[in-house]
Amino acid sequence: MKKRQTHISTTVIIALALLLGIFGAAADSIGYYCFTKTLTAQYGETALSVADLAVSSVRAEDLDGFLESGGTSDAYRQTQSDLQTLCDRMDAEFIYIIDMTGDDYGEIMFLFEVVNRDSAFPPYEVGHTQPTTNEEYRARYKELYAGETDHAYVVRDKGAVETGSHITALVPIRDDEQNVRALLAVQLQMEYLGSARRGYLAAMVLVTLVLIVVAGTAWFIIIQSRLLRPISDISREAQRFSTEYTLPKVPLADRMNASNEIGALAGSLDEMESKTLDYFTSLEKVTEEKRRVDTELSFASDIQAAMLPRSFPLFPEHDEFDVFAAMDPAREVGGDFYDAFM
Repeated sequence: MKKRQTHISTTVIIALALLLGIFGAAADSIGYYCFTKTLTAQYGETALSVADLAVSSVRAEDLDGFLESGGTSDAYRQTQSDLQTLCDRMDAEFIYIIDMTGDDYGEIMFLFEVVNRDSAFPPYEVGHTQPTTNEEYRARYKELYAGETDHAYVVRDKGAVETGSHITALVPIRDDEQNVRALLAVQLQMEYLGSARRGYLAAMVLVTLVLIVVAGTAWFIIIQSRLLRPISDISREAQRFSTEYTLPKVPLADRMNASNEIGALAGSLDEMESKTLDYFTSLEKVTEEKRRVDTELSFASDIQAAMLPRSFPLFPEHDEFDVFAAMDPAREVGGDFYDAFM
């Protein structure tokens, strides 16, 4: 069964498309990751800046009064007014103050919270407690209370998040002895992050596709002219010679005028065709000479056979003895002759 022929250009196009596709996907993935990381870092820096401004409006000695008064003290109202203005102007979702009540930072208590005026979430009451959200929050709380860092933030943009994708900046509130009394947190929503990432990804994909088309076309044109077309010419010339057994009007190497391996291959094909025709010519001469010799030997055999006597018996009959003769040459012509005398 004859194999189905596959053009090398088809293979090159498929391989080129796969290569450029893999390269484009890798470049887009890296760009998407770097863009997300950079934008998230900017969100974090903004949230930390807001947290630094907010913590300057809070005094550690007022926190006990917040809790004891249930949020009705003058210090609480002043802090609420200052941080509400900051929360609205900086477009923060929440600004709140928490303290740890559980073992190993497993539970938090809200000492204070303001909510952006455009938010749909109500603020927690003073003294509200709840479990720590996750292990990442627990680790940041521990670092801040232990004094290992003065700033931290947590990003939540994956999975089911009740308040949407956001970033929370955390800074410590210290008393006069520089002990950490509580933590102030600022939450910024990252709604723009999702749309920005989608827009960035769409732009990257579009640019990548354009570059793939342009680069792929240019690359294919170069490969077509430097590799595929010469190989195709060599293949056609080999097929032509196998059916016509004649030299081309212009040698293949002269038509290509290439100094690389393709040119060397074309030159080798030209030389092979020339030597093949020389061999055929020599073979025809040898065959013709053999045919001539065979004809002459056949004539000599006929002449030799005609020299033998045709009358029978060949020898006289005698009662005393019988004489017989035969001629059977080993090849076309024999060299032995016989005669008999009394």
